[in-house]
Amino acid sequence: LICNEQAIAKLLETLLARAGLTMSEAARRLGCTQNTISQYINRRRTRPSLIWFLKIVALCGAKVSLEFPPGIR
Repeated sequence: LICNEQAIAKLLETLLARAGLTMSEAARRLGCTQNTISQYINRRRTRPSLIWFLKIVALCGAKVSLEFPPGIR
């Protein structure tokens, strides 16, 4: 996924803000604790699993796309 901790934190903050969700509400809907989300945003936890990341993206009404460089099939 994204290896830059700062980029992950900012992306999660942006997703939640655009969706109008608090960390507590997002956590409730995801079945995790508010502390889990807070740890990613505050960079105390890094590199979320792809599944977890896709769940929060979907919860926020966003989409993820994957593109391969030319020449890779």
